[in-house]
Amino acid sequence: MIKLYQLSTYLESGLVEFDNPDFAAYARACGADGHRVETLEEFEHAFRAALSSGRPTVIDAKITRWAVPHYSPSPEGVIAGLVETLEDRLRSSSPPE
Repeated sequence: MIKLYQLSTYLESGLVEFDNPDFAAYARACGADGHRVETLEEFEHAFRAALSSGRPTVIDAKITRWAVPHYSPSPEGVIAGLVETLEDRLRSSSPPE
Protein backbone atom coordinates (compact mmCIF):
# COMPACT_ATOMS: atom_id res chain seq x y z
CA MET A 1 0.00 0.00 0.00
CA ILE A 2 2.97 2.30 0.58
CA LYS A 3 4.05 1.77 -3.02
CA LEU A 4 0.56 2.66 -4.29
CA TYR A 5 0.59 5.83 -2.20
CA GLN A 6 4.03 6.80 -3.52
CA LEU A 7 2.93 6.17 -7.11
CA SER A 8 -0.30 8.14 -6.73
CA THR A 9 1.42 11.05 -4.99
CA TYR A 10 4.85 11.24 -6.64
CA LEU A 11 4.39 9.12 -9.80
CA GLU A 12 7.35 7.00 -8.68
CA SER A 13 8.23 4.76 -5.77
CA GLY A 14 11.32 4.10 -3.76
CA LEU A 15 12.61 1.81 -1.03
CA VAL A 16 9.64 -0.54 -1.22
CA GLU A 17 10.95 -3.28 -3.52
CA PHE A 18 11.83 -5.91 -0.94
CA ASP A 19 10.24 -8.85 0.84
CA ASN A 20 8.65 -8.02 4.15
CA PRO A 21 10.40 -9.46 7.18
CA ASP A 22 8.65 -11.95 9.43
CA PHE A 23 7.46 -9.51 12.09
CA ALA A 24 5.87 -12.28 14.14
CA ALA A 25 9.22 -14.12 14.34
CA TYR A 26 10.96 -10.89 15.36
CA ALA A 27 8.40 -10.40 18.13
CA ARG A 28 8.94 -13.92 19.41
CA ALA A 29 12.73 -13.47 19.29
CA CYS A 30 12.36 -10.37 21.47
CA GLY A 31 10.22 -12.16 24.06
CA ALA A 32 6.77 -11.06 22.90
CA ASP A 33 4.09 -13.19 21.30
CA GLY A 34 3.88 -13.13 17.51
CA HIS A 35 1.24 -14.37 15.10
CA ARG A 36 1.19 -14.25 11.30
CA VAL A 37 -2.33 -14.46 9.91
CA GLU A 38 -3.76 -14.67 6.42
CA THR A 39 -7.47 -15.27 7.04
CA LEU A 40 -10.12 -13.63 9.15
CA GLU A 41 -10.47 -16.83 11.19
CA GLU A 42 -6.71 -16.85 11.91
CA PHE A 43 -6.90 -13.19 12.91
CA GLU A 44 -9.81 -13.80 15.29
CA HIS A 45 -7.90 -16.65 16.96
CA ALA A 46 -4.69 -14.57 17.24
CA PHE A 47 -6.60 -11.55 18.56
CA ARG A 48 -8.32 -13.64 21.26
CA ALA A 49 -4.96 -15.15 22.22
CA ALA A 50 -3.37 -11.69 22.39
CA LEU A 51 -6.11 -10.31 24.62
CA SER A 52 -6.03 -13.27 26.98
CA SER A 53 -2.22 -13.49 27.22
CA GLY A 54 -1.68 -10.11 28.87
CA ARG A 55 1.65 -9.94 27.05
CA PRO A 56 2.92 -7.69 24.26
CA THR A 57 1.80 -9.25 20.99
CA VAL A 58 2.40 -8.57 17.31
CA ILE A 59 -0.20 -9.75 14.82
CA ASP A 60 1.26 -9.64 11.32
CA ALA A 61 -1.75 -9.65 9.00
CA LYS A 62 -1.25 -10.33 5.31
CA ILE A 63 -3.51 -8.00 3.35
CA THR A 64 -4.35 -9.17 -0.14
CA ARG A 65 -4.83 -7.01 -3.19
CA TRP A 66 -8.58 -7.47 -2.74
CA ALA A 67 -8.36 -5.17 0.30
CA VAL A 68 -6.57 -2.40 -1.61
CA PRO A 69 -9.67 -0.82 -3.26
CA HIS A 70 -10.96 -0.05 0.22
CA TYR A 71 -7.79 1.87 1.13
CA SER A 72 -7.75 5.07 -0.85
CA PRO A 73 -8.21 8.79 -0.30
CA SER A 74 -10.69 8.66 -3.18
CA PRO A 75 -14.21 7.51 -2.30
CA GLU A 76 -14.20 5.59 -5.60
CA GLY A 77 -11.21 3.39 -4.64
CA VAL A 78 -7.52 3.17 -5.48
CA ILE A 79 -7.77 2.91 -9.27
CA ALA A 80 -10.14 5.86 -9.50
CA GLY A 81 -7.91 7.78 -7.10
CA LEU A 82 -4.85 7.09 -9.26
CA VAL A 83 -6.73 8.17 -12.39
CA GLU A 84 -7.89 11.40 -10.65
CA THR A 85 -4.33 12.16 -9.52
CA LEU A 86 -2.87 11.53 -12.97
CA GLU A 87 -5.54 13.64 -14.65
CA ASP A 88 -4.94 16.51 -12.20
CA ARG A 89 -1.19 16.34 -12.77
CA LEU A 90 -1.56 16.21 -16.54
CA ARG A 91 -3.92 19.19 -16.48
CA SER A 92 -1.58 21.22 -14.30
CA SER A 93 1.53 20.35 -16.34
CA SER A 94 0.04 20.93 -19.79
CA PRO A 95 1.01 24.21 -21.50
CA PRO A 96 -1.71 26.87 -21.72
CA GLU A 97 -3.54 27.04 -25.03
